[in-house]
Amino acid sequence: METDMKNCVVCGERIPQSAQYCEKCGSGQPTVAEDKCKDAETTTLKQPHHQKKSLRTWWFWLPPVICALVIVFEIGFNLYQARETNTLAANIQSEIRTNKAEYGKVKVSWNGGAMRVRISKQAPVIESVDQGKTASWQSLAKTLQSRSEKIAKNHNQKYSHIEVLSPKNTKYMWLEVNHGKMKFNIANQLN
Repeated sequence: METDMKNCVVCGERIPQSAQYCEKCGSGQPTVAEDKCKDAETTTLKQPHHQKKSLRTWWFWLPPVICALVIVFEIGFNLYQARETNTLAANIQSEIRTNKAEYGKVKVSWNGGAMRVRISKQAPVIESVDQGKTASWQSLAKTLQSRSEKIAKNHNQKYSHIEVLSPKNTKYMWLEVNHGKMKFNIANQLN
């Protein structure tokens, strides 16, 4: 019988569980269904408001954002490097082409390890080397050596490696300059 009783919320008098009004003070009493709703509301209000989920979401997105930034910077750096190598190759090519009558058609390109200079087979400088006359070749060698030295001082030293390939067989090198120092010159072997 004690379980069928409850206390009035205003005066504290014991009243039946199913009573909607207190017999002593006349105040309205909450019903059992309302108590369950209030209990449910209070428990939901006491729970933390998605703080852990938002924190997990933040940590979840951090690594992909960092990876994306690294990829963007890497692409930008590679584009900058490619533009710099193309600019240096064009500068070397234009410097050699100033004396086009002597050097003929010249193409300079970056191959990933060195600036490769290709001179046409019909160029007067190539014909003179074939005949054993090295004066114009030595002039080209000095021009490339000074250019390599400038690149080593003003730009990335990696780009100061310049090679002139044999016009007849590109497996062989006729001239190699690195950091402004002559590594190999075919004219030295002809003398």
